[in-house]
Amino acid sequence: MDLNFTDKELYDGGIFIMLVGPPGSGKTKFARNVQRDYANFKIISPNDIRIDMFGEEYDAKNSIELYEKVYSDIELYLNEHYNIVYDSCNCRVAYRRKMVDFLKSTNLVKKLICVLFNLPKQKCLLNNANRPKKLKIPENIIENMWVTLKKHPPIIFEGYDVIFNAEGLH
Repeated sequence: MDLNFTDKELYDGGIFIMLVGPPGSGKTKFARNVQRDYANFKIISPNDIRIDMFGEEYDAKNSIELYEKVYSDIELYLNEHYNIVYDSCNCRVAYRRKMVDFLKSTNLVKKLICVLFNLPKQKCLLNNANRPKKLKIPENIIENMWVTLKKHPPIIFEGYDVIFNAEGLH
């Protein structure tokens, strides 16, 4: 996997990678590979934080508290000169825009990267079907996110320095 980071960039921190793709598209595996392959990366996953805070992974309740923690953790890690992989679906433009606006307001991000997971819908559904039962997402949610992302994929004008297609990085 080559995201073209210099040693100085990795050491100084401030790299933020926003993953974009429906459930079952490989985002979490990718995030773990980034953390394994590159120095100084933290993974921020709203799903993991939701489990820690509320004991449930795919429940939308308590989202205000959840995202207060997400933003707080991001700011904390950026202030400590870490790099971040943001492991969330981010299929809606509004969600991506809100995160980009927050990141810009901190003045702590030196490089904002978007990685798009553009798998066929059937592959996402198959990957989801192979998950443990407690981690499965209802198929209609995956289909809705897939359609939303197809209609409104990330574009550079959302504020990214670069957009990579994940398939070219494996």
